[in-house]
Amino acid sequence: MKKLVFSSLICLLFATAAMAQYQQHKTLSIGVRGGLPISDLYSDLYSFSLDADVSYHVYAYENFMVGGAVGYGHVFGETLTEGLINIEVDDYSYIPLMASAKLYAGTLLYLGVQPGYAFALTEDTDSGFIIRAIAGYNVTENLDIVANYQNITLGTAFPSVNLGLNFYP
Repeated sequence: MKKLVFSSLICLLFATAAMAQYQQHKTLSIGVRGGLPISDLYSDLYSFSLDADVSYHVYAYENFMVGGAVGYGHVFGETLTEGLINIEVDDYSYIPLMASAKLYAGTLLYLGVQPGYAFALTEDTDSGFIIRAIAGYNVTENLDIVANYQNITLGTAFPSVNLGLNFYP
């Protein structure tokens, strides 16, 4: 199943890159975000997360862009105290590989979705499906403020809310 998802995402990225050869408008962005886990289970085990990615989009229609994104994410574990015992929760690192779609409402505000797969880098942890729901606002021609809800399925849901910036080189 993992190979099928990975292969499908790679094909989507190549198709998007091939389509970009014929599009006049294309967008490369670098995103950086910080976030907080929001489920009862994971908010006790993890304190916060940092992630960064590179996205590439092309216009599929007037206000609708499609593309892909790849990046790196790191979730920092907490130290739990049970009586006199301290338990260190290991950090969780992953590489998300995602398809991406953006819908602009006017010229400044957009909504997006990024479904994909998060490949675990941390020993003894699982990989899982990832999805991001994004809201962004163009502050300048080269900078967006972005808020998103992200969920990685690791047997259970691992949701977080994130805030960050997208830079357009």
